[in-house]
Amino acid sequence: METKANHILIGSVVLAVVAAIFGFIVWLAKLEIDREFARYYIYFDGAVSGLTVGSDVLYNGIPIGSVKEIRIDPDNPRRVRVLAEVDASAPIRTDSFATLQLKGITGVTEVLIEGGSTTTPMLRPKPGEKFAVIASRPSKIQQMFEGAPEVVSSLLELLVRANDLLSNDNRVALAGILKDVNVLTTTIVSRSENLAKLIDDLQATSNNLRDAAKSVNQITGKVDTLVVSTDNTLALVRGALANVDQLLDTDVRKIIAEGTKLGSELGQIAAENRMPLNEFATEGLADFARMVREMRALVSSLTRVSEKIEADPTRFLFGSQQGFKPQ
Repeated sequence: METKANHILIGSVVLAVVAAIFGFIVWLAKLEIDREFARYYIYFDGAVSGLTVGSDVLYNGIPIGSVKEIRIDPDNPRRVRVLAEVDASAPIRTDSFATLQLKGITGVTEVLIEGGSTTTPMLRPKPGEKFAVIASRPSKIQQMFEGAPEVVSSLLELLVRANDLLSNDNRVALAGILKDVNVLTTTIVSRSENLAKLIDDLQATSNNLRDAAKSVNQITGKVDTLVVSTDNTLALVRGALANVDQLLDTDVRKIIAEGTKLGSELGQIAAENRMPLNEFATEGLADFARMVREMRALVSSLTRVSEKIEADPTRFLFGSQQGFKPQ
């Protein structure tokens, strides 16, 4: 009875596991059926080594589909046409582009779609095309393979030059150089004290030069200040001279003009009063001279009278009487 019960339990567990697996498969199949896909052609120039049917298709590093077909382009045998099936909700736009990249170190290649701005329209098939075409760009893998021959050629040339460098003559010369270097280092070690003293002297000389440079900089600063002051003074002198020139030019012209005008007026006055002036010069001057002489005499008389009054006013007023005695 116990053996029969164990078999029933094991069979029940197996049936439950099979049913769970079957249900999971049905769920995956339903999920794949309900999911919408879009297909695109991608044309790659050159080899697509490592890319196989079923390889992942990524959009900015996120898996969105897989490769469904890889064929030679019927219109151009130098190109490879890849049919990619991706999620219809992926934002593949007209400025998106596809490249190939290695998946880790396994050598498997996958398709990477990048680019696409929000301002550009979604990528749609052109009239007469079965599927829309995603533009492609050379991947780092292709660039590496395309540049491999040049790299190999450079390496070979480098090896040839290295072989020439390590010839017998060069090895002998190199051995001599190493021997001379050894002798030189030995000499330097034996004279380390002299070298240390020389370094100290150089340090002291450097300090002196630094101090001298500071002094020169200070002198240069003072000279610059003096030059600036001199320039300012010269500018002031130039301005003053310009003002003087302008003043002299303006005032002298004005004085000359006024003098000319005054001379003209005096000449006109002299012309208009020539006869009175002539009479004044002949008779008026004589009368004026006589009047001056008489005025001088009058002034002399008044001076003498004033002196007498100051000396003895009583005598001047009352004659020779010795004062005034009231009754």
